[in-house]
Amino acid sequence: MKKVIIFLVSGVILTLLIALLLKKKPSETPVVPTLDSTTKVQIFNATDSSVTVWITLGATPGCLQNANHIPFVVDTLGSLVGSFVLNAHDSTIAYAPDSLGYNGVISFNTQPINCATAEFPNGVNIYEFIINNGFQEGNPQETMDISCVAGVNCFIRVNMSGGNDWNASSRIPKVQSIANGDISHNSGRAGVFPYSCDSCITMYQPPVCDTIDTDKQKHNICNVQRNAKDSKGGLIKVIYMGQNQPL
Repeated sequence: MKKVIIFLVSGVILTLLIALLLKKKPSETPVVPTLDSTTKVQIFNATDSSVTVWITLGATPGCLQNANHIPFVVDTLGSLVGSFVLNAHDSTIAYAPDSLGYNGVISFNTQPINCATAEFPNGVNIYEFIINNGFQEGNPQETMDISCVAGVNCFIRVNMSGGNDWNASSRIPKVQSIANGDISHNSGRAGVFPYSCDSCITMYQPPVCDTIDTDKQKHNICNVQRNAKDSKGGLIKVIYMGQNQPL
């Protein structure tokens, strides 16, 4: 009988000790996982052929200014220009530099050029962006667009997910995807500067070889943006959809 009582007392004590060990102190607060508020860019090749991707960085204070620091860049021309080959149906990692803004231009199969050439008879379009620039003074905006001002050599689609909403002015308060058409079919497309229309709705100072603006936007919807100081991060997928002319 004594042994049974001893075992019962021991069991109660053990249960109390476990309860005390598991019990949180009154001052403790639940641990909340830290959310990543960095906006990242991932580049995709949606075609059956490899493509050379060019990244040209902007010389913007507080933003990355060395293409060698981009982990998937293989070749560089100076510090601001890098390139690499992206295989068919492949993608890069989602990337943004640590503790820096990210500003630049992405183009496919060539560096950006202003005028048509024998190799690119319809010119070249580019994806332009600045993200993670909340450190800038005033009311900085994370901003992006597809510029067909100097022509079109390929189709680009950009999908945005996560973080706060992107907008193309109050006229289009929520934008989740942008994509360009061919050289004469970009009017009405949010986030796209049409051929020759460096001011979106008209020609201002386009490349000297641009002479027409018949595809201009009716409204200022060429830039897609959101507040950079409170963007809450997210992912930008820049997708190469294929060429628009022989290479």
